[in-house]
Amino acid sequence: MIAVTSLSHGRIDRQQYCINTWLAKGLRVIAVQCPGETESLRPHFPNVTFKEYTLPTSNIFSKNTPTIDSMAYQAIEEKDAVLLINSDISIKDSDLMFQQHWVVQPKTLSLGVRQDANPGSKKRKQQKWGIDAFLVTPEMAQTIPDIGFRIGLPGWDFWIVYHFHLLGYAIHVTKSRLFHENHPKGWNEADQMAYRCLVQTRYNVTRNMLPYFILDVTNR
Repeated sequence: MIAVTSLSHGRIDRQQYCINTWLAKGLRVIAVQCPGETESLRPHFPNVTFKEYTLPTSNIFSKNTPTIDSMAYQAIEEKDAVLLINSDISIKDSDLMFQQHWVVQPKTLSLGVRQDANPGSKKRKQQKWGIDAFLVTPEMAQTIPDIGFRIGLPGWDFWIVYHFHLLGYAIHVTKSRLFHENHPKGWNEADQMAYRCLVQTRYNVTRNMLPYFILDVTNR
């Protein structure tokens, strides 16, 4: 299995720490980046394989980050299942439990819900809404279209779940121990509205239907 992420120029130390927890699980790490980002990031992440992709000309969001389909495409290119994961999520499973949690199952989307904590605090709380890790096979990746969702911006995690639900996949929430440090949001209210308009237009759902569907299928 390969961990696929996209790195940010901010909070380098946190990302280094998290990626080291992935490497400790025997994962190879691929970072999908926008053109021109690799040169400045590579010195900080010598154990990461970088891949750059030309972005679509249209973007409904406030900043450019890699599209979700370009990240999932790594499963096809590598001919292996990938763990699509945000770069600031650490994995605290034992080696055995990690292998047991992240097993490819037929017609199933396995995902992980993180625990949040303030920096320096040991008090953790389950994230109510977001999802930070998905197990995607090459066959699954072939079904993921480019409709505008991008890593690090609202809605992509809800959309992935809904996409596979519509395809008849079971949704499996693993008990993988994923930890996250709270930090200021990297997006704005206009990004949130853009995501809502996108799903309403494409799937004819109201602004509340998708979030509460997510809560239901992830048992939160």
